[in-house]
Amino acid sequence: MRMRSPSIKHGNALQMHEPYVYANDYCQQHKSTIPQTKVLGNTPKFVEERFCSADKSLAGTLMAELTTMKFDGSRSMQNHIIEMTNIVARLRTLGMKVDDSFLVQFILNSLPPEYGPFQINYNTIKEK
Repeated sequence: MRMRSPSIKHGNALQMHEPYVYANDYCQQHKSTIPQTKVLGNTPKFVEERFCSADKSLAGTLMAELTTMKFDGSRSMQNHIIEMTNIVARLRTLGMKVDDSFLVQFILNSLPPEYGPFQINYNTIKEK
C-alpha cells in the first residue's frame, strides 16, 4: 500500500492524513498486547538470560566439537589446524580461556596413529 505524502495540491488536508491517523490508531489499540518487562540497565532481563544460556550452549557445543575432532585426511592438515584454531577463537569470544598449549594438545590428539612418532618427538622437545 502506497501512502501519499501530505500536499496542499491534492485537496483536503484531513483526507491526506487519514492513512497516518489510521496507522497511529492501530498502534495505540494494539500497544497493550506487547508484553511489558522490567529493564536491567539498557537490556531486558529475559533477553540477557536468553543470550547467557545460548552462549553456554554454544560453548558446550564448541568444546565437544574441539575435543572430538579428528584428522581424517579429507582436507589438508593446514585446514584441519585452522578449523581447530577458529573454534578456540570462537570460545575465547564467549569468555572461555583456552591456553595455546591446550590447543596444541587438542591438535596432537586429533591426529591418527600414524602421526605417533611426530607426537612423541613434539612432546620430548624441551621449551627454551
